Amino acid sequence: MKIIKDKNIQNYNNEWGTGGITTKLIAAEIATKGGVEVQLADGRNENNLINIFNEKKIGTIFHPVDKPVGNKKSWLSHAIKTVGQITLDEGACLAIEQKGASLLVVGVKEVEGDFTVNQAVRIVNTNKKEVAKGITSMSSDSLKRILNKKENINSSMIVVHRDVLALT
Repeated sequence: MKIIKDKNIQNYNNEWGTGGITTKLIAAEIATKGGVEVQLADGRNENNLINIFNEKKIGTIFHPVDKPVGNKKSWLSHAIKTVGQITLDEGACLAIEQKGASLLVVGVKEVEGDFTVNQAVRIVNTNKKEVAKGITSMSSDSLKRILNKKENINSSMIVVHRDVLALT
């Protein structure tokens, strides 16, 4: 699905389309990650709708993932507006992506924006590619003071707990 979505995003603003399929693919991705099967078919054809409501498989079927994300993580990934950005070092990225770890202050390289405790932030790697979103347990001011070495650092301080961190 990623290859199809990437190709369609490249064509998003050209003269041939308005991005409709891209929106459908993004919606299908969100739903399947939440454990929902998706059928993509022409809804203008009444027979298609009748067949779908009679549980016939028509059109393109997107199967749900084996381990769906919970409602909270889905909300964090797709619905919440972020107010800042935290850039991580490579080790922190690996820890949250592969080990399901919380984000610790020792892995933070840069902080952008102004946010308080319990606000949503984008979490990016050193190439600025988004890897997650999460709810912070530290303000941007506190993080900036730590990064500027104006405060003593406890390297195991949690910036974003894994329970409120969703990979994107």
